[in-house]
Amino acid sequence: PTRGVAVPGEPLWLQWKCEDPEGDPLSYDVYFGSGPYPGFYAHVGPLNRFCVIPAPEDSVYRWAVVAKDPQGRQIPSVVRTIKVGDAFRYPLMHGYMWTYSGRSWYTNIRGTDWSPPDTQFVVDVVQDSSLQFNSVDISRLHETTEYSTIPGDDHQSDGADYMVNSPDGLLYLGYDGQTLVGPIKSPGATTLQVGNIRVSDIEELHAVLLGRKNVSGKNAGSPETIFFETPRISLYYPPEVGVQWAYLRPDDNDGAFYADKKYTGMVEVTVPAGTFECYEVRWLYDLDRDGIWDGNVEIRDYICELGLIKRVIAVRDVRISTYDMVYVTLADNISEWELTDVSYGEPAD
Repeated sequence: PTRGVAVPGEPLWLQWKCEDPEGDPLSYDVYFGSGPYPGFYAHVGPLNRFCVIPAPEDSVYRWAVVAKDPQGRQIPSVVRTIKVGDAFRYPLMHGYMWTYSGRSWYTNIRGTDWSPPDTQFVVDVVQDSSLQFNSVDISRLHETTEYSTIPGDDHQSDGADYMVNSPDGLLYLGYDGQTLVGPIKSPGATTLQVGNIRVSDIEELHAVLLGRKNVSGKNAGSPETIFFETPRISLYYPPEVGVQWAYLRPDDNDGAFYADKKYTGMVEVTVPAGTFECYEVRWLYDLDRDGIWDGNVEIRDYICELGLIKRVIAVRDVRISTYDMVYVTLADNISEWELTDVSYGEPAD
């Protein structure tokens, strides 16, 4: 269907195209359903189109096709998403849980002899509750991250974000201050600096860039819930390639720089959980507030009806210093999150 949107109760034609490199005839199996992974639906032989009538009560469907040749060799298509009725909405559901695996590493190290940490992590994000804020039902997304760093420094962070879908976009309302659970690393020999942001490690830098911590350190590590004076638009609705919107401004209670977001394209993204057609959302930063978007910080999110599929954060020219500000080296840091599993819950009220 065009743009992945269908009308409730009306026939929906699924169409595809596939060619065998050896010219053999192909047959197809259609997978279709409303769960996170579509189940087998029908064998359609050599046909390259199939009609289904989705039930009005199910708002999101996923489908894929498996092509087979006479020798039994087969290849699956990308899993595609169809929204029945309303336009795209980020999934907020009771019990909905995403699991990500990731890695953070340094590259292009310049300067003195320095042994950078190589960190792997697993992130669980679950909507564990809903609550009212200003008479509106909002969703709490609880995030737990298990870090494993070489050299040895295993630890855990815990926090939560508060979100709600609105006609204009996915609104980010606030967060619970992140806390670390032991064994907690002792202060290291270095600090990291990018522009006017000075932090103790790359995790703290990410928290600042993502708007979860003030540059000055206000609210750092606090378990209390922080609600913004003005909600931030995390995703703009409807998603359109080329649309750019304001996300962070210096006068925000947690902001010390400018940050915008922009839909930059539709791409197919392959992660351990599968292959998905995603909106690419780029974060734009003006850290020194000179009216020019910086080229040394780049965040790209890949999002579909299933949620956040992948995130890449690249920070170039990170200045690494000792705590007394003695210069050590410059380096670039790259961090990636990839979806490994997702489980469905019930739609949020």
